[in-house]
Amino acid sequence: MLVSPDWLHGQVGAPGLSIIDARAPISPDRVGPPVYLNVGTETAGARIPWARYIHLVDDLSDPDGSFPIALARPPAVAQVLSAHGISADDTIVVYGGAQELATHRVWWALKASGARDVRVLDGGIERWVHEGRPLQAEHDHVEPRSFCATRRPEMLAARDDVLAAIDDPRVCLVNALTAAQHHSRTDLTYGRPGRIPASCNISARDLIDPDSGRFLPLSSLRSRFERERVLEHDRCIVYCGGGIAATTVVLGLWLIGYRAVAMYDGSLREWARDPRLPMEVG
Repeated sequence: MLVSPDWLHGQVGAPGLSIIDARAPISPDRVGPPVYLNVGTETAGARIPWARYIHLVDDLSDPDGSFPIALARPPAVAQVLSAHGISADDTIVVYGGAQELATHRVWWALKASGARDVRVLDGGIERWVHEGRPLQAEHDHVEPRSFCATRRPEMLAARDDVLAAIDDPRVCLVNALTAAQHHSRTDLTYGRPGRIPASCNISARDLIDPDSGRFLPLSSLRSRFERERVLEHDRCIVYCGGGIAATTVVLGLWLIGYRAVAMYDGSLREWARDPRLPMEVG
């Protein structure tokens, strides 16, 4: 599920391969919850050949959802991807900025919407450029194709699933935020401080090399999950603040072969707003 620039360069233009530019940097001037910028216009002349730009919020989120960045319904996903000439049976390679966890959200959204084979360019566009690979304007004309979107419910968890998991020893709850946020050592909250009870902490940032933006070696990923005994459970539910960092942990689990994992899409943006739902601090 992770591909190198060398592999992708050799596949560009091949039948059945679709490339998605998912760059969505966080607005640097924003105070409060992050805003993921749509940079489709700015990047139009400097993309990996044949890449189409798709934004995690504007294209893959439900504007009428009950919480921010809720996954778009299958017909909406199908409309966007079909217009870009992408089929659910394609091999789809997603790339973004090297340090942009939002890229993993796009990977998850496509998999949860029925895409068969979705991969991530490890190290992002920066690694591609660093290795001297070509960039060009996107190809303006593309033949529409049919993307058959089918929701994969096993990849999503709802609030009631999380509530039931608190007292279920078969299910592991994982908080993908930083250790400081998990232990309430920061003023950054999502309505109330703390974490969902019974959850362990595996920060998404701890799975990524801070210099290269690439995932850690598989042995290191496995060790990190084993330390928290995640792999001993029948199922895992991952959450974060708003549904971005959690997808990095989901992808990390997939990379080591653990697939019984769902992402709580509402995360603390939904959970912390409801005073009836329990939270732990300290």
